[in-house]
Amino acid sequence: MALIGVWIHPHALDSREKVESVVETAVQVPIDKLIVLVKDLDGTLHFKYGDYSPSYDYLGGLIELCREHGLEVHAWFVTLCEGGEKPSGWLAEHSESAVVNERGEVTGWICPSSDKARKRILSLFETLLGEYEVDGIHLDYIRYPDPLVIKGCFCERCGRGGYQDEEWIMKGIENVDTLVEEAHELVKEYGVELSAAVYADYPECIVSVRQDWGRWIMDGLLDWVAPMNYTNIMRLFETRLLIHVSMIPEGILLLEGIGKKSSTSSLSPGKMLRQAELALRAGADGVAVFSYEALSEQDLRLLRLIAAKY
Repeated sequence: MALIGVWIHPHALDSREKVESVVETAVQVPIDKLIVLVKDLDGTLHFKYGDYSPSYDYLGGLIELCREHGLEVHAWFVTLCEGGEKPSGWLAEHSESAVVNERGEVTGWICPSSDKARKRILSLFETLLGEYEVDGIHLDYIRYPDPLVIKGCFCERCGRGGYQDEEWIMKGIENVDTLVEEAHELVKEYGVELSAAVYADYPECIVSVRQDWGRWIMDGLLDWVAPMNYTNIMRLFETRLLIHVSMIPEGILLLEGIGKKSSTSSLSPGKMLRQAELALRAGADGVAVFSYEALSEQDLRLLRLIAAKY
């Protein structure tokens, strides 16, 4: 049976009534993997951490209801972005751990070369895993910024370089790899899954954002992977998809990412259905849809058809 995952933002879960509605919908489809945002783009946390508690702790209630129906909850972390252009959240007070742009300016991205930053990220994972019985940790923004926005990191740890400088590129790749390796080691102590939302344009993303997710799956660091194949162009979707399917080793699940509505896609219900069917016929284990809030009643009916057919 095809697996269906959906990324869900906090505003879809900010009351008990909304949590119950999401679970009811997930049961009807069914949505097997609820990928729930717990750390967002500006560093805001949506779970209990130290003395901090969110205004509404939706994660605990969601897990309780999902357990009753055999649905999985995966804690979705925006891992290395905290503010984007300018630091916010934890990074605003720890600028020494930030990505530094080519002009020497601190940005709102965490540089994974920072031991302090990696320890803090791992402490977030560990705290959440100790407090909530989630089924996994889901890594997003597990990369350096897109070079169209910020041309890499030029902090003292990373040094100066450019996109034809193999040593500089490899240093960045190894920094990201190290964090994924450390996350894997920690998450497996709790016996849950580690997954990631990754760039669809592999292997170019190895250089562009230092994200070598092909290596992560070959080394068994992830249990499942969701390439964000967000596009309205069917030929591009299918070409990327076939590359992704060819990469997946035995024991790793592929949930092809479909962008119902994203910065690079806006799909009609029919086109969403076509992409889902293409993915499953090509050999993907399932699909992950971005995002729950964009799904119409017609979209949900089509996902039910997909779940029943495959």
